[in-house]
Amino acid sequence: MKRVEPRENDVLLSVNSLKVYFPTVTGVAALFKKPQYLKAVDDINFEIKRGEVLCLVGESGSGKTTTGLAILRLVDVTDGRILFKGENILNLEKKQMRRLRSKMQIIFQDPYESLNPRMTVFQIVSEPLRVNRLVREYTHLVDRVKTALRSVRLTPPERFMPKFPHELSGGERQRASLASALTLNPELIVADEPVSNLDVSTKAEVLNLLAKLKRELKLTYLFITHDIADAYYISDRIGVMYLGKIVEIGPKEIVVKDPVHPYTKALISVIPTPSGRMRTERIILGGAVPDPVNLPPGCRLNTRCPQVAEICFNSEPEMTRVGPNHFVACHFAKNQPTL
Repeated sequence: MKRVEPRENDVLLSVNSLKVYFPTVTGVAALFKKPQYLKAVDDINFEIKRGEVLCLVGESGSGKTTTGLAILRLVDVTDGRILFKGENILNLEKKQMRRLRSKMQIIFQDPYESLNPRMTVFQIVSEPLRVNRLVREYTHLVDRVKTALRSVRLTPPERFMPKFPHELSGGERQRASLASALTLNPELIVADEPVSNLDVSTKAEVLNLLAKLKRELKLTYLFITHDIADAYYISDRIGVMYLGKIVEIGPKEIVVKDPVHPYTKALISVIPTPSGRMRTERIILGGAVPDPVNLPPGCRLNTRCPQVAEICFNSEPEMTRVGPNHFVACHFAKNQPTL
């Protein structure tokens, strides 16, 4: 599981103008009704360098998970490009994509749902190796499984290999899921809310484990979460999504401590401080979240933004650079006061 040290500016994943639209009317009814689409992901752009952790945060329905699934081609992409090591994976045939998936793995939110309840931990962790025919001898297969289980701290591995998912705790199931992903020596891991179902102490253990594996194996993560505190802990950069758009993206220190977009400010303002107190000015967004099928013209936050102006209803804001590697989609990005 050795990795080559990442070079400066070595981009592993590049997402360009990605769009994922889902039709709201399907089947025979689609022949008689005007087509409408839910714009789950609508023209987003970002890059992830080797060895970096990019976190996508936002409310439920913002498009975070769909973005992760699209990167692995687990949902159909409407338009755009997804470049993995410079190659557009949307142009790959099924067999080519299957080989590439060994380098791009995913950890799902609920391991109890994603792990086969009829398979033991040994069968679950060894399955990727068997399916991809990477190990022929059984003794080598056992050694690879033991190594993977040790790497995620399921020790001694002999104790866990014969167990079924229902015999494990929530944290142990998530570790088994991670071990299964690691057996193929991936370069990119999409972690979709991997700690949201865990209690506080177990969450901390899994986050520390993910950070440790990232350092030791030079892994690259796309970490998806609704919890900015988790994002701040594990990420290098944070991208904030709202209704299919990235509205702010930049280094975590800047995004969390000096947010610019009104939506980001609202998310940050309700995070408790270490003393347990809220920030001095709590920002509550009023209004209703727009229908994702019938989005309002202009800025998508214009129904809730406390600083809305006429231009927000007429023109959609473009990404504006407001600092080193810091971009914001707001008409007043240059003039926004900070927290």
